[in-house]
Amino acid sequence: MVENKLVAVRFNMDLYNKIDTHELGNSDLIRNAVIQFLDESNEILPEGTEDIGISDELYNEVYNSMYNTEISPLKQEINYLKDKIGGLETTSYDLKEDKIFLQNQLHAQTVLIVAKTPLLSRIKMKLLKQSSE
Repeated sequence: MVENKLVAVRFNMDLYNKIDTHELGNSDLIRNAVIQFLDESNEILPEGTEDIGISDELYNEVYNSMYNTEISPLKQEINYLKDKIGGLETTSYDLKEDKIFLQNQLHAQTVLIVAKTPLLSRIKMKLLKQSSE
């Protein structure tokens, strides 16, 4: 038993009208065009259908329409998404570097604050408190 899968394809109206008025049914015509494109030697035709072939002109129109309406926009979207991912990776790297820089600055400022608190005055205050008791 052969498993069949459904594939949705968009066509411009002129090409669709040519496909719709062709002697073969839509599915058979498109299946034969794909088989011919893939250059398979054993064409699979429905029972009771004779091989009438597909003109090169119709085949080229179907292929060009499929390429222009399906493949080309997908390639453009893939390239756009790749660029977007590259930009996000760069931003992520920059943010990590900024975080490290800010953590180092915070540490340095904390050390300065602690160093500027006079230790001697804290010791004097303790001694004064002890002497007053």
